Amino acid sequence: MQNPRYLPDDLRHKILETLSGHDIMVVGPLTVHSDHDGIRKFYDDIVAVCEKAGRHAYNAHKYTDPIKHPEITPEEVYIIDKKLVSNVRLVLAYIGEPSSGTGQELEIAEVNDIPVIVLYEKGNRISRMVLGNPTIIDKIEFSNYEDALKQVEYKVEDFFSKNK
Repeated sequence: MQNPRYLPDDLRHKILETLSGHDIMVVGPLTVHSDHDGIRKFYDDIVAVCEKAGRHAYNAHKYTDPIKHPEITPEEVYIIDKKLVSNVRLVLAYIGEPSSGTGQELEIAEVNDIPVIVLYEKGNRISRMVLGNPTIIDKIEFSNYEDALKQVEYKVEDFFSKNK
């Protein structure tokens, strides 16, 4: 018997099938971030930079945003994000604001040996626990979003040229 809290199996499988085949997963706070629209645009811009570099990037807020997609249960978000983080080649993680969900995604990347590049504003104090994650291969400290996007472009191209 199917749990009524979950999406129907056929829809869940369709979502997972649609979302498979990504090279990169962009993660960061959605629920707790203070600038709802601004951070989502930043994530969209990161995806655009990745796609300009010829990579297929996943952006959680397009499919499982807590505000735009309230019908997706927490259990389903966990299943989807865990599957995606476990199967990409690179995670780009905005860690400029604390987020337990982003922390979990970083741990899923660590367990699956998925390389991570973290992004955060210059001067932000970042948890040493997060920065100690052994799968973090690089850090992007940025002054503004334009600066971050330029660095993302360079680092993504560099990563994939070295990891064909």
